[in-house]
Amino acid sequence: MKVKGWVRLCAWTLAACCSIPASASQSEGMSSSYEFTVLHHFSGNDGSCPKGPLTQAPDGSWYGVTGAGGARNAGTIFRISGDTPLQSLYSFTGFKDSSQPNGALVLARDGYLYGSTYGDAGADRGSIFRVSKQGELQTLYRMTQGSGAGPIIHGRDGSIYGTMAMGGPTQFGLLYRWTPGQEMTVLHGFSTNGTGTDGSNPMGHIVQGSDGSLYGATYLGGTGGHGTVYRVTVDGQFSLMHSFDPLTKDGVQPMDGLSRVGDTLFGTTVYGGLENKGTVFRVTPDEGYQTITRLPADNSAGSWVNAGHAIDSNVVVGTSSAGGANGAGTVFVAAGRMVTALASFPAAPFGTASSRLAVGRDGDLMGVTCNSGAYGLGMVYRLRRSVAH
Repeated sequence: MKVKGWVRLCAWTLAACCSIPASASQSEGMSSSYEFTVLHHFSGNDGSCPKGPLTQAPDGSWYGVTGAGGARNAGTIFRISGDTPLQSLYSFTGFKDSSQPNGALVLARDGYLYGSTYGDAGADRGSIFRVSKQGELQTLYRMTQGSGAGPIIHGRDGSIYGTMAMGGPTQFGLLYRWTPGQEMTVLHGFSTNGTGTDGSNPMGHIVQGSDGSLYGATYLGGTGGHGTVYRVTVDGQFSLMHSFDPLTKDGVQPMDGLSRVGDTLFGTTVYGGLENKGTVFRVTPDEGYQTITRLPADNSAGSWVNAGHAIDSNVVVGTSSAGGANGAGTVFVAAGRMVTALASFPAAPFGTASSRLAVGRDGDLMGVTCNSGAYGLGMVYRLRRSVAH
């Protein structure tokens, strides 16, 4: 399907710029259409409930994971390239290799893709693994504290950093460092009662700032009880940057974590804002926390924001799980205080659980949904821009 709109996007790249003209006359006669194409419907044997974002390799292929499905219903690793069929590279067993891979794969300089598994929250606390582009997987480390591993990053010191949403020394999640050949180091354990000022249940993506510190968000806790934005140095010094409060219209419950452009942090909240539809925010060193935009109360751009990814200092592309033309969520772009739906997801009875988008070298937006699709088990989709004069 194609979604029409007077949206001019300047060379979608990782450093793209974006402006949304107020009228057709300002668009220099250029109308943009966005073609929403489902590239793959998951059916179970090939995986189910894909977790994003996808990761692009130098050859243009995309790699991703599913949290379930596969040979033992423990998740899979897959590759998809252009319009060619999806290829399952590895199927988790739920035993020595753990289960439920979660979040983006990280392509390292050694050519391997690194990732983490969520585990079963029992004896299996999750793991850190690496996999070749041919599907040969090696479990590097089995988690010893916490449960519910989130996405990982490679730090500039060569260590891997990540969060656990639950458990740990204070039982409400932790931020850790793992260096090959060593045990995991807990840099910070989040509040024991779930309402402490540092937050609880860290979720989503963490980023490393230009100062070397780690930045992230918690889903709950803080002085307002509905999440925080935090900073932790690599030696474990914690600083609270913002606490979300339901009494304001600045949004509550950030679920996707943060992205970074320069020294500015960007994120989204699931709820809050106008009529509880969700928000897009940023945090800068000089100005602190600012709400960039609140999704409209009329649901036109979507509601209940799943994820957001900053393209540059003024533009965030995101996904929502409800609202839009079909009531099942949207792909939207927020430029300054303006927010516009680029596409609406196909109708789904329970909305669309969609992950953070990835921007390809060709300018395509690539995404996955954990549900919906022909079998209700998720899909891989592409949003491609075409311009007509």
